[in-house]
Amino acid sequence: MKRYYTFLAALLFSTLFITSCNKDEEEVLPPAGYTCGCGNLSWRGAGSALLDANFIVPIDTIDYSRKYYLTADIRGENPSMDITHNLNVEIEIMDVTPLPLEQVGFFIPKPDTVEVRIEDVRISPEGTVIKRYKTTPYDSTSVITVQPSFFGSTESVNFNVKVRRVLDNGEFAGFPETVQGDFTVVPQN
Repeated sequence: MKRYYTFLAALLFSTLFITSCNKDEEEVLPPAGYTCGCGNLSWRGAGSALLDANFIVPIDTIDYSRKYYLTADIRGENPSMDITHNLNVEIEIMDVTPLPLEQVGFFIPKPDTVEVRIEDVRISPEGTVIKRYKTTPYDSTSVITVQPSFFGSTESVNFNVKVRRVLDNGEFAGFPETVQGDFTVVPQN
């Protein structure tokens, strides 16, 4: 009887082990030259078409709060297939400034309620390097304008912001750099 329980325990353990070790499908990169056709950005003087742009409403009680996620391939004109170099941009808008009636249809976020975070990700056979950047507190030269969508239509965003490198300890380093661009998204609620 003891052998029966030992065999049953071994069978149960091996079944659990085998079924829990499923291999995930490999990441499939978009074909060379793919873009979403949803916008462009410029980083360090080089322009790139966006691979993707997404939208979410982070705070339901604030009508114009928004969070955008953008990804661009910044490898340049002759991308090497063994190197991935993407710029991931997150723009978070927590509040907006009302505009005069002649400009209805646009809004400008209040500077102290906007945060832009960037990850410059380079993956090569030598390893992965991630550099993080973030907007500094209130920079009067940074501008974001949003033409909000109504009833599921397209929303357009233009941005021109200054960011600085952020070290692992959270301190800013280096001089401000500009990231700018424009994109369109269709909000999904």
